[in-house]
Amino acid sequence: MPQRRIQDFKNGKGDEIFELVNMVKEKPDILTASQVHGLVLKVGMLAHLPTVTTFLIIYSRSKNLSSSLTLFAEIINKDIVTWNAIMTACIENNFFGFAVNIFAEMVNEGKQFDSATLVIVISALSNMRELRKGLVVHCLSMKMGMLLDSILGNALIDFYAKCSHLSSSECVFLETECKDVVSWNSVISGCLYNGHPEKSLLYFKQMATLEKGADSVGLSCAIAASACLDEFGCGQAIHGWGIKLGYEERRHLSVANSLISLYSQSGDADAAEYIFNKMEYKDIITWNSMINGFALNGKISDAFDALHEMQFIRTTEPDAVTLISIIPLVAEFMLLRDGKAMHAFTMRRDMGAELSMMNALMDMYFNCGRVKDAEQLFLNMPKKDKVSWNTIISGYSQNGWCREAQSLLKKFHSGNSECSLSTLLGILPACDSPT
Repeated sequence: MPQRRIQDFKNGKGDEIFELVNMVKEKPDILTASQVHGLVLKVGMLAHLPTVTTFLIIYSRSKNLSSSLTLFAEIINKDIVTWNAIMTACIENNFFGFAVNIFAEMVNEGKQFDSATLVIVISALSNMRELRKGLVVHCLSMKMGMLLDSILGNALIDFYAKCSHLSSSECVFLETECKDVVSWNSVISGCLYNGHPEKSLLYFKQMATLEKGADSVGLSCAIAASACLDEFGCGQAIHGWGIKLGYEERRHLSVANSLISLYSQSGDADAAEYIFNKMEYKDIITWNSMINGFALNGKISDAFDALHEMQFIRTTEPDAVTLISIIPLVAEFMLLRDGKAMHAFTMRRDMGAELSMMNALMDMYFNCGRVKDAEQLFLNMPKKDKVSWNTIISGYSQNGWCREAQSLLKKFHSGNSECSLSTLLGILPACDSPT
């Protein structure tokens, strides 16, 4: 906000100052916020609760949570809106524990709260995956006689799903009065998140039957569920319905990303690429979906071209998912130089803790005959899972390092209660070799 605009309000009345504060809230920045805060102090409006509460929001949106907390501590007569505002500020700045602690303080002081307060707290607990505390809040809402309206119900549906308590999520969904699209989306996405795509699709079909409509969230989840179940015809039907509802893939990112994965998995890479090329905006998920789609359908050159365009033309940096799609291709075609470049990239980006990627790189080195490089990678891995052990044992065996394979199998077996089938299959060539 220009300096002269603030000057215009220096001799303003209370309602004019409050108007200025609300203007700052729409486009907050720390410098302007400090200037207006000084003006509010000068005219003695810090006792005006709506003004102070708005400042909590302004500082929060300016990523200055400490100022919000300091200001909150100075307020003597806080109301529900003020408490809700500071808890929301904490959540917006990813300080979920702070929000929960403030709610506990509010309850201990005997302050009144409403369903909006509980929605805020449940949101914080969802992000923390704090099932036990969430159960307490849910019980508290019932004790206070708060009905499961759509907003509180939706928050609880999402909370239980994120805490991997799907049965409770579904129970809350059934008990929620006046279900809206968000209610349906919450249970549809919750089922998908918890590995039940068949339930996700069933709820979506129920929603469609009841003519509740759908938005991009529900459509993208249903398409993803169809892909998980190999129900490609169903996914195509949902695609057509989405277009009728006005959700064209070129403008709706989540829908388009799900469609790229659907068509790629169905073997129709051309349809996936057609959607990809139509999109007005692409995020990292879009690029990963398309690169993986090319890889799944054997379009190796297209996968590498997409990776190059992503990095050097669109300036989107690859992540672990991108590399996990590409590294198996590098291994299959023994492209050692590309593989080493990707390994170096992971080191520069501190991705060494990504187990699946490290396992893929180890497999790549073995395929390229670089046993020592694979061995060094294995030894340097901070964590190892069964896939790591399977990969190195199989890699040793396939490269003729029979004694090393047998020795490592003994070490693996001594520290693990059971060997997987793939581990045993990996060692068979070594067991058959003369030692």
